[in-house]
Amino acid sequence: MAKKKGRGIFIIEVPLLFEVGWDKKVDLTITVVSTPAVQRKRCKRPLVRRIGLQLPLWKKAAMADFVIDNSGNLADTRLQVKKIYNEILCA
Repeated sequence: MAKKKGRGIFIIEVPLLFEVGWDKKVDLTITVVSTPAVQRKRCKRPLVRRIGLQLPLWKKAAMADFVIDNSGNLADTRLQVKKIYNEILCA
């Protein structure tokens, strides 16, 4: 899609994308999910409070066009990102 239109891909990171309705302002959404245990392990203390303000990840995943499971290792996550990237470019 982006390649056919002669455009690149512009990525924004918005933790409250769905909560504030910005999902309606973008072409595609990608939600990154992980288990609660992995989230707690990776988050710094102030970010834990922010998670509580967001929709549950399962709801965001259901609303997203693509989902990346970030519970595993970096190589697994990179494979998922490459697959989505290629799917977007070739659509």
